[in-house]
Amino acid sequence: MEITTAAGDIAPGLRNSLIIGIGVVLLNMILGIPAAYAFARFRYRVIFFFFLFLLFCRMVPAVAISIPFYLIMKELYLLDTVFVVILAHLSFTLPFTVWILRAYFITIPKDMEESARIDGCTRIGSLIRVVLPLSLPGLASAIILSFMFSWNEFLFALILTSTSASKTMPVIAALIASDLMIKYGVINATGVITVIPAVVFTLAFAKCLRRGLTMGAIK
Repeated sequence: MEITTAAGDIAPGLRNSLIIGIGVVLLNMILGIPAAYAFARFRYRVIFFFFLFLLFCRMVPAVAISIPFYLIMKELYLLDTVFVVILAHLSFTLPFTVWILRAYFITIPKDMEESARIDGCTRIGSLIRVVLPLSLPGLASAIILSFMFSWNEFLFALILTSTSASKTMPVIAALIASDLMIKYGVINATGVITVIPAVVFTLAFAKCLRRGLTMGAIK
């Protein structure tokens, strides 16, 4: 059976989606953990203002910034790259990650950090050795949700990419489904291939996800 051009891009689409998803997760952790810790531990008005501003950025609809974002990336010659899609996804996942981790860090007693600092740890050392190990369920929740958002996101992936070098699986699946020569077997196979990584990833961390979403709200 002849395979459509879009169906031939499934393998590159899976590769791009995985690269983008992992990149979004890593940047969320690198940027989100220090930010969430600062918002949880330092009680200054300016820090609280930045936290509210971060949440406000998350509430802005994606459609409202898609065209300005496209024009800026075009001037920077970053269109049709996985990096530009990572940046777009990061702008929406980072505020959510900071919000989840901040709520979780607040539930960890400060006395445990102070004990570690008395024993010689710096503030960063107490964060790495005390806070983060106790926050594994919250970290797992943030990782899963940011990865799932990146994996399923369609609008920015469609606008910012144009070739198989950067197209993601949702875009490939939409192109296959819109093909005039509809091949239902190819469409069904594409749908299964698209959801399998997300399902496996979620089931593998389902326990941590449940704990992370509930323990931040219940003391």
